[in-house]
Amino acid sequence: MAAVYVAWLVSTEKPRLSRALWAAAAIAVGHLAYLIVLANSERLLAALPQWSCRPESETNMSASGHGATAADADPVERGLFWP
Repeated sequence: MAAVYVAWLVSTEKPRLSRALWAAAAIAVGHLAYLIVLANSERLLAALPQWSCRPESETNMSASGHGATAADADPVERGLFWP
């Protein structure tokens, strides 16, 4: 990131100070936002609904009785997962 920042800064016209400060501030805010999300990832995951898989005996069977066919590829539509 620093190499891209320096290359961009060198390729711009002078004066570069205000541009450099704004870009550095934007990078710092982006990194801070990432770290905040990362630090709160367990709380964010807890806010999502829990999904679980049904036991194999409860899954939808095809007409032949051998399990799902290629036409039944979507596990949510087949009823394999529920919130």
